[in-house]
Amino acid sequence: MYTSLLTNQVPANWAAVAYSSLKPLASWFKDLHKRVDFMRQWMAKGHPKAYWLSGFFFPHGFLTGVLQAFARKHQKAIDFLKFKFNFMTFRDSTYDDVEDSQSFTITNELALIEEPPKDGVYIYGLHIESAAWSYAECCITEQEPGVIISGMPMVHFLPFEVKHAVELQPPSPKRGGRDGLPAEDAKSKSSS
Repeated sequence: MYTSLLTNQVPANWAAVAYSSLKPLASWFKDLHKRVDFMRQWMAKGHPKAYWLSGFFFPHGFLTGVLQAFARKHQKAIDFLKFKFNFMTFRDSTYDDVEDSQSFTITNELALIEEPPKDGVYIYGLHIESAAWSYAECCITEQEPGVIISGMPMVHFLPFEVKHAVELQPPSPKRGGRDGLPAEDAKSKSSS
């Protein structure tokens, strides 16, 4: 543990019981502090208007809970629910002149939310790699030079009912190899 602290690495005994992260210790600790603060605010003040999805240890469980709450409220079977995603741009009243995602922060978006949605949840803290979100165009665009990861706008995760039960597709045992052949074909081709 001592060596990890000296080399700015998350100690193995902490990493074994914490969320998965590749960050160095200093960044990991700041992130941990933000996560604890988010949960503390939720506990003290009740449900937030928007949720920091990347702050959850197991986001899949949270999203399943959102579907369960919708199913109970509307007396629907959870097996027939999926999410629809609406990007919250606040375009009408706030930033018609915004040119890039760097000039509008999530703090601004959170301040503009007056109350949580009637159904579903608002999610923030999402990022995109090798692209950027254009607030002016309300779409994904080319990233700025030298910027690898860009923030995304807040998203409304809205449950809706489908006609057929949603089934989880099992992973395919065949994956494409570098030459376009399925992985096992590529493996047998290279060994012969």
